[in-house]
Amino acid sequence: MKIGISATSTMMISGFLDGINEYTSKLICTLRNQNGLIVKPFVFKPVRYRIDFERFKHLDGHISRMPFSFNMILGQCLHISLEECGVADLDIYHATDHRVPYFKNIPVVANIHDAVPIAFPEWTNKSFRKTKNVLLKRSFRWANRVICLSRTAQKEVIKYWAIPESITDVVYLAADEGYFYKINKSDKIDILGKHGLEDKCYFLTVGTIQPRKNQENLIKAYRMLSSNIRKYMKLVLVGNYGWGCSHLKDLLTDEENRQEIIWLQNLSKRELAALYQGSLCFIFPSLYEGFGMPIVEAFASETPVIASNLSCIPEIAGNSAILVDPYNTQEMSRIMRELALNDKLRENLIEKGIQRAKDFSWKKCAEETIQVYKKALYN
Repeated sequence: MKIGISATSTMMISGFLDGINEYTSKLICTLRNQNGLIVKPFVFKPVRYRIDFERFKHLDGHISRMPFSFNMILGQCLHISLEECGVADLDIYHATDHRVPYFKNIPVVANIHDAVPIAFPEWTNKSFRKTKNVLLKRSFRWANRVICLSRTAQKEVIKYWAIPESITDVVYLAADEGYFYKINKSDKIDILGKHGLEDKCYFLTVGTIQPRKNQENLIKAYRMLSSNIRKYMKLVLVGNYGWGCSHLKDLLTDEENRQEIIWLQNLSKRELAALYQGSLCFIFPSLYEGFGMPIVEAFASETPVIASNLSCIPEIAGNSAILVDPYNTQEMSRIMRELALNDKLRENLIEKGIQRAKDFSWKKCAEETIQVYKKALYN
């Protein structure tokens, strides 16, 4: 089976891979280890974007540049031949992001990562919301199969996008294998020290700075802790700035706040792994997720987790995290305090998290994705 797969988002020069980019990169690499598959990454290349083709040398082989055209995305591309697009020899094409092309004679599998643009427009950048909704509504009509990353996301996609349940499939993601391996103690201390941190002396959260990630309520909960706890327990936020939180950005960049609250961006995977492993507790207060990969990364890193009780997060966390109302800052603060002071509770959550992390793997993700390809080809 010869598979074309979109890789545009993984190669944009931004210095940071978000969930979609990480998913695409890991899926391509894992699929290439499956017998009988040929995987051909494709890149849409609008003139206004710079593409970093050096970033993913590990993908091996040729990366094809597909001519970008909104006509193509809108299904009006009959004037563009399959040969021009470089897809004539493909059996199937997998669109892992919102760029879902139309091909007359090639089945297309599309990912819908979440229903945020239409279900919760207030959590979407206004300048991008309308365009994305138009593209998604139209392009998903011709997808032969649609992959969702959780059962919760699947239900919302069916509800808001009016996609037949019969063509949807749920395929879970996983944590990178690197999070399961302990970083050498001295190396971890060096990495933490570089960022002004000490082992087990901080709470950690990971996610792009934007409204639905709810970092503002987490900061409020942290500030409700006693000064004695805050004296030895910092709050660390990891993630690039997204949109809609300029006041939060000002707070995070204010030197007076850096004694207690630290904002880190553009970390390497090794640095992020060290931060997970060095944190006393990981907190994920998000209001909405399609999957919530940082939860599984924290589980794999043997870090206890406090997580939101909304969206798909309870589905992914199972009974391995303490779930809280992300709008209730007092409750969040109380649980943070309890975890900071209760060694046995942390140990219990760590053990549960390790077992839960094993339920997810990229090999399993790839195998289930191949089954979706077969449905698209033969049904």
